[in-house]
Amino acid sequence: TQIPRPPSSSPNGNTWPTYSPFFQHPQNQWNAQYPYQQVRAESITLQNPYQKSGPPPPNMMDANLPCSAFTDDICHQQREQMGALVSKCCNKGIYLTDVCIPGKCSNSTTQLCCFQKFLQAKYSCCNDPTQDEGAPKMTNKFNKCCHNLFVTDDPCCPESAARRYWSTAYEVCMPTVTVDFSPVRFEVHFTEGVRVLDLSVDRQWEFNCTHGVKQPQFAYLPSDHIVVADFIRGL
Repeated sequence: TQIPRPPSSSPNGNTWPTYSPFFQHPQNQWNAQYPYQQVRAESITLQNPYQKSGPPPPNMMDANLPCSAFTDDICHQQREQMGALVSKCCNKGIYLTDVCIPGKCSNSTTQLCCFQKFLQAKYSCCNDPTQDEGAPKMTNKFNKCCHNLFVTDDPCCPESAARRYWSTAYEVCMPTVTVDFSPVRFEVHFTEGVRVLDLSVDRQWEFNCTHGVKQPQFAYLPSDHIVVADFIRGL
């Protein structure tokens, strides 16, 4: 399954996994279908992804630690070891993997890291109380919130890749859109083995928006994205 695929010119010719979203607006209901494809990444030599740093020391939960100490891999490891009882600094909500940090990520992990970052962006906007301001006026601020958190200069999800993904996946980042990602399975090959992420097992993606649902929303597509999006629709 696919989150709407990036252009065919994307690196390695890979597409980004997703499932056809169900748009459930109070006034409209409609389905958008996207092509399905299993996701696989190319083999690449990285530092051993299985070599974890071990359980975080007891003081990792200390409120006096700066939140900058809680990187995505630390939050992922805490979640695996303690379930939902992670530090309050792990506020991105979605931690699917520990490979999306500099030194671990590579071209082989771009799809996975962009997918995680996309979900983190939506989670953050869903929990932003300012998304309810001005209701019920029609707005694109929720979609813009997602865009601005997702399309950034990130070594594990480069801005160029994020722009391509956004041009086809932006409709998924709406507060009333629900997507079933359970058919999606990531396989990332390393020299030490294969890292598998099965979204029918890890269901962190299964969350609802607290904010933004009171306002009718429309999409945010910067002018430099529109040409790309129109090109893709014409394929």
